[in-house]
Amino acid sequence: MKKVGLLIVFLFLITYSTSDASVGSLFGLIAKEALKATASEAGKTVVEEFKKLFNHDKEIAKKGKPELKEGKLVRDKRMWTISRGNLSRNDLKELAKILKSIDNDTDQVIKVNGSDNVVATTQSGNVNFGNYQEILGGNLVISSQGQSGGITAQNVNNYGTIVNNELEKAPSKDTAKSKPKLPPTTAELEQNLREQIEFLLLSTEYFDNGKEDEAKRIATNLHILFVDMEDSPSLLEQMRIRDKLRLPNTAHEDVKGNQAAYMGLLSHIASTNRIGLIANCLLCAYDGSTAKSIPFADWWGEVVLDNREGLVFTRESLVKGVAEQDGGIRVASGLDPKYVELARKSGMGWRTVIRRKTEKGWTITEEPSLGEGLHSIRQIAWEVLDAMSRQYPQYFPKTEVSPPDRSTPHPCYRGLSIDSVIVQ
Repeated sequence: MKKVGLLIVFLFLITYSTSDASVGSLFGLIAKEALKATASEAGKTVVEEFKKLFNHDKEIAKKGKPELKEGKLVRDKRMWTISRGNLSRNDLKELAKILKSIDNDTDQVIKVNGSDNVVATTQSGNVNFGNYQEILGGNLVISSQGQSGGITAQNVNNYGTIVNNELEKAPSKDTAKSKPKLPPTTAELEQNLREQIEFLLLSTEYFDNGKEDEAKRIATNLHILFVDMEDSPSLLEQMRIRDKLRLPNTAHEDVKGNQAAYMGLLSHIASTNRIGLIANCLLCAYDGSTAKSIPFADWWGEVVLDNREGLVFTRESLVKGVAEQDGGIRVASGLDPKYVELARKSGMGWRTVIRRKTEKGWTITEEPSLGEGLHSIRQIAWEVLDAMSRQYPQYFPKTEVSPPDRSTPHPCYRGLSIDSVIVQ
């Protein structure tokens, strides 16, 4: 019976051993070698041999040297961790299916570096059929007895059929006629970049006139320019511009040993024009011409906010936080606690004392400072517009809105005026 089982698994794996060099076919070839090894050497399991071969395969190593670790059985599931390398989520889903096929049909769970982030699983107990897009994405493997989540060939209906123990979507009229997605042309990409730059210019102008919530739209534009999504690279990556950019680093130096909160893109101000903290570029005498330009990866990953108690934001994490959670490209149903600490609870530790004249005389109130994130986004926009205007001026509008001029100080902040401010 064991020999019959191994033969079935071997025939199953044949489908992965195509002549191309895709990662999926490599997994299949490694599994075949594991089966051969265990057939000739006693005391080994196919799973153990697969892990050993995977971690030493030269072709797999080219994918960022991923390493498959552990593989313990926990409650009838095989739990793996992997140093992911350059393997995609779909590659890891394919890996999970291969492992299940050589592991007595045991469900497999793969995590990255042991974190709680499960990137691939063949477990189906917590997936309902209503979410069948996830099933099609590789999260659900159907058993031949139809015991995975109660889905059988009889109740799949129009959604699909069970083929080779997996759910296969039945083509609808729309999908049957649909054509492959077409990539945008160079001209379309360039037009999109012109539009994003103009959006940035207009939004920064609104921000500078006191509409600070405009930073959420600024973050959205920056997200489109720089952030790769699961189904699409960023705009500048598609144009092969992003990694060529050198951007001015206008952040103040974080002095070693300084215990006060670090807010590199902001300046303190106490005047009749502005409460507390503002983007560097909004200072009346601001001149960014001396800022050192650095490669995109260094600039994007540099820390710009640090309260010295674990609340840390880089340009990347700040742009993603505002755009992806707080009203840029969406309003998240669950907010990151660190972002809440920054945006809602004065996480950088600064407060302002405001003195106002009223009908009953002068009043003094104390308020938390909540604008560090939004004003940092404003300064990031200044850096991006400055870099793009010098390296790619052809994408800036020729009329109405002009690119920033490094030689001319930015006009003073023109926001809400108050009578008197003391910053603590």
